[in-house]
Amino acid sequence: LFRAALTELGEQVAVSGIDAPGPARSARDLLLRRPPRLLAAAPQREPGEESAAAVRRLAGLLDGGVLAVQGPPGAGKTHTGARAVVDLIRAGKRVGVTASSHKVIGNLLDAVMAAAREAGVPVRALQKADELQRCGDVDVQCVGSNGQVVDALDGGDVDLVAGTSWLFARPELAGRRGGLVVDEAGQLSLANTLAVSRAAASLVLLGDPQQLRQPGRGIHPDGADVSAPVSYTHLRAHETDSYIV
Repeated sequence: LFRAALTELGEQVAVSGIDAPGPARSARDLLLRRPPRLLAAAPQREPGEESAAAVRRLAGLLDGGVLAVQGPPGAGKTHTGARAVVDLIRAGKRVGVTASSHKVIGNLLDAVMAAAREAGVPVRALQKADELQRCGDVDVQCVGSNGQVVDALDGGDVDLVAGTSWLFARPELAGRRGGLVVDEAGQLSLANTLAVSRAAASLVLLGDPQQLRQPGRGIHPDGADVSAPVSYTHLRAHETDSYIV
């Protein structure tokens, strides 16, 4: 799955160039370390605006780009990310949530559903996981197969779909979401993030660049295992604190 998704991205870049208009803009912006691509001209930080409010505002303005939200544990990334997801659903957008593990996904899903009830926003959420790995919120529908996810999407029955990168890298989910939120993105490799990005127009990365990288085995070229936020912020951390929470 991941190899096919990356091959597709590479073929597109080979034909059209890495910075040309067209599909896979979020993946290419991630590789180019572009600032968030927005629907309208807007500052990354309004005067006196708190970082959490800036994240929620910018997430709603994303137009095929990447918003990287970085901060240490306890900084409030999950709290802010959950409310950004609710904002997007309230605006009529379809959202995906992914991470390196079901536990991380479930933690964000529980936060999203709590934030949705607090805001009075109905959210039809679907998680692809078995019953032992599902989130704790009883209002989230849990399914065990990829086909059930596709059927729910075809029927327009869900606003929010959650699953691991193995779900979102699948070709039948390509272009199905308006935005994809990657939680604990410091634990997801850059390669996997590029593979899942084709499921949505825009990416929101929540993570800590100082976090341990995605565990794995194998022999790869130097840099292949770098995480998404480390790659994205490597050249930008010293330039601006606009992405910091």
